[in-house]
Amino acid sequence: MDVKVKTQDDELIDIEVQINNNQNFRKRSLYYWSKMYSETIKSGDNYDELKRCVVLSLLDFNLIEETKKYHTIFRLKEVEEDFELLGDLEIHYLEAPKFAEQNTHKTDIEKWMAFMKAAGDKSKRNVLEKVRTESEVIDMAVNKLEILSQDEKQRQIYYAREKALLDEKSKAVYFKKKEEKAKEEGRKEGIKEGIKEGIKEGIKEGIKEGIKEGRIQSAKDALKEGLDIAIVAKISNLSIEEVVKLKEQISRKDPRGNPKEVEFSKGVEIEEIKEMQ
Repeated sequence: MDVKVKTQDDELIDIEVQINNNQNFRKRSLYYWSKMYSETIKSGDNYDELKRCVVLSLLDFNLIEETKKYHTIFRLKEVEEDFELLGDLEIHYLEAPKFAEQNTHKTDIEKWMAFMKAAGDKSKRNVLEKVRTESEVIDMAVNKLEILSQDEKQRQIYYAREKALLDEKSKAVYFKKKEEKAKEEGRKEGIKEGIKEGIKEGIKEGIKEGIKEGRIQSAKDALKEGLDIAIVAKISNLSIEEVVKLKEQISRKDPRGNPKEVEFSKGVEIEEIKEMQ
């Protein structure tokens, strides 16, 4: 979770900011909601103590392909008569690519979407100035942004974070392509070896082994580049457990390896890494 907010009524709101379209993001949203919902009740309480929970996802990609709306809201409702079971579940998606910038921003959501798309973009300074005149709260946010941009140290931190995000996206694309190439090479090699043996099962096993070796090599390369364990598992289609073992093997083989990397691989709980996905 990026930000978790508790309202005066003890309701919980999870605000997620997502750049990349990870697999099963819809299920991920529901999982975050269920985790929050269970936190609103303590052992010994009755079910009446459960509080309303909301998940709000700000996305830099299109997720809900079934509609062109940039803002979608999901709740629990009866299918035919469209009445709500209860209001405890609510999930919002705000998809930036679908949002069309306008000269006027009538709703608070439109104002915030315009702010988020214009912030940090010098070419859209006029949009930022216009929207800040329409909302006192957004005006405060713009002031904070300007103070941040004037602080050299904070600006360098921002640039470093922006670079890290771009590097992470580039690495993910690079190793994904490399893993796909390794799959194809492994498939061809497996077929070749299987045909040599003249056994049908040899073909299947050769393909499987070639693909597996390609995944492992791709994962090793990604780990050596410093890519996060959870991302490596996604792009290589290996399990978290397999990636952790590979990281430990790499750390042991490299005599100049950083001892902190070994401690990290042994100390991080696998379930925590899975939850990070």
